[in-house]
Amino acid sequence: MLFVKDIMTKPVIVIRSSATVENAIWLMRTKRVRSLIVEEFYEQGPYGILTERDIIYNVIAKGRSPHFIRVDQIMRRPCICM
Repeated sequence: MLFVKDIMTKPVIVIRSSATVENAIWLMRTKRVRSLIVEEFYEQGPYGILTERDIIYNVIAKGRSPHFIRVDQIMRRPCICM
């Protein structure tokens, strides 16, 4: 039987919800991942998830600047943990 832990990227890469999408893109490229776990600025722990698809559909396709959009404006939430 295949488990999520067998195919997931390790370590998990985390970004703050207050970061810009530009920062998220840089982090994704640097770490060679397609998604980031988002944590709230004041609370530690998973809060949401940001994927390449979120960036493409909610920023790039709409002609918005990744420099001015924050991660918490386009991320998906809640982040479900088990």
